[in-house]
Amino acid sequence: MKKHLLLLAGVALATGLFVGAQASLAAGKPITVTGTVTITEDDDWNITAVMLTEDSGAIYHITMDAKGKALGSDMDGNKVSVTGMLAEKDGAKWLTVANYKAVEED
Repeated sequence: MKKHLLLLAGVALATGLFVGAQASLAAGKPITVTGTVTITEDDDWNITAVMLTEDSGAIYHITMDAKGKALGSDMDGNKVSVTGMLAEKDGAKWLTVANYKAVEED
């Protein structure tokens, strides 16, 4: 019984730390990332995922809300500057788009 209580307390502590870390990221300031947009589509040509890849190779998964879908639809294959809120989930960077604009290639 004591082992179960300790395990439960450990899980509760880990969950609290994770939620606290997520809340602090959500309360952060917007960031701006520049990179190339790529999309993934299903068999019916619906966009199922949008990613932004920086020149350094860093990858940002785009939240698939209305602005994220618009980014993928408008800018697939193009270099863009995206401003939004950053979150990390399971070791991946997720960017919720506030706005974006095309960037001239050098």
